[in-house]
Amino acid sequence: MIVRFFKGGRTYKGAVSAVKYLLNERTKDKMAQVIKGNSKLTLKIINSIERKWKFTSGVLSFEELISDKEKLNEIIDEFEKTFLAGLEKEQYNSLWVLHTDKGRTELHFLIPRDELTTNKDLSVYSYKRDFNKKDLFQKYINLKYNLSDPLAPEKSEGLSITKKWSNKNTELKKQINEFIEEKISGGYISNREELIILLEKAGFAITRKGKNYISIKTDDMDKSIRLKGSYYGEDFRIDKWNERASGQFREGHDKRSKDEIE
Repeated sequence: MIVRFFKGGRTYKGAVSAVKYLLNERTKDKMAQVIKGNSKLTLKIINSIERKWKFTSGVLSFEELISDKEKLNEIIDEFEKTFLAGLEKEQYNSLWVLHTDKGRTELHFLIPRDELTTNKDLSVYSYKRDFNKKDLFQKYINLKYNLSDPLAPEKSEGLSITKKWSNKNTELKKQINEFIEEKISGGYISNREELIILLEKAGFAITRKGKNYISIKTDDMDKSIRLKGSYYGEDFRIDKWNERASGQFREGHDKRSKDEIE
């Protein structure tokens, strides 16, 4: 399981677009269903917020297809206790929608940025403040419920330097890029920090990090090679990747939000 926090959250129309996507025609086949909350109430609260930032959204993505609703509700409770720590249930609102149409489990969340008893801004997640918390939460849930961990060592075996990898820098870069893109598309990497962790577990030393590149080296390499591209940049986040990586939710939500802002 991995946690993704999506870009956006400034407009009421963005929230409406998100709900329309979350509860679209898939509800007829029960491939999308509300597991907690009420979409109309959540939208009403978001519409009442006059501040710049109106909501936080994201997804808990599992490789497994989980049918146990009690387990899913427990994980939701764990998430809210972690990222809404110190708040009672009556102090915040949240909408959780379950998607199973991709052959795996996705728990999408939409949380108004409003502390209901004071109407003050409710910041659920800040990258600089909460990245380590998110990482620890993922590890905790995966261990507690025996779920697949996308950053586990065995997941990086395919990147290990063996005889099958070319010793020519250009070809090696190409092979690594293809592997990284596959991991991004599969939801195993959501930012540069997680990408670096994966490379280090595969036996690479990170010799240098630049604004839009990283340099890597192994003991048997004469010199470092530079990996350059949008996903090696310091500002890489999964919500800035394409639809293949961030899924149709970004297409139906963040893209609309961006258009509305611009």
